[in-house]
Amino acid sequence: MSSPKTKSIDLANWEIFLWSLYQVGGDMTIIDVELAFVKAYELAPARFSWRTQKLPDAQKLSKALREADAKANSMLTKTSDGHKRQLTVAGIEWIEENKSRLEKLGTASFGAGQTRSAKSTKWFIDIQNSGIFKAWEKDPATELQKWELASLLQCSPDSPLETWQTRLDQTAVAAHHANRDDVVEFLKQIRERLFADDAAS
Repeated sequence: MSSPKTKSIDLANWEIFLWSLYQVGGDMTIIDVELAFVKAYELAPARFSWRTQKLPDAQKLSKALREADAKANSMLTKTSDGHKRQLTVAGIEWIEENKSRLEKLGTASFGAGQTRSAKSTKWFIDIQNSGIFKAWEKDPATELQKWELASLLQCSPDSPLETWQTRLDQTAVAAHHANRDDVVEFLKQIRERLFADDAAS
């Protein structure tokens, strides 16, 4: 099936990257950026081809990724090796708000992300059933203990900030898909109250 021409579509390349990441399952789990690159080229070959040959241009695709990281830094979760990304709740909400524009490019021909990440789903279930979450529901000002959260997210209280951010983002996405805005808000407060100082340092 031929892809539509993209010159008349009012989308920036970084937006196409986010849509491509979503199409290959980046709303559900962490995805290698190369899989999103393949989808971006499939959806918009005129944007991401060599100048004279119908081949994907890695530099153009990498630039779209860098622009997405810079322009949409609250929409993406990154990994330490730089090769993988996942949409955050903010990123999924952006996709939902802009879907009518994005769908002009087409939709996925395969469902790489139809199965939700098992780990993030487990973390979400453990948190919604936890005593610390139930205490927060009764009193949002309740003190949050880092060691309790670490146990729920299967990491150490001393884990790097990036590990905490990745797991909180993945768990928030699972909560968003389950329509549990209360859990999403709880996780947001965890980030703000427990890790604001670490993020600023």
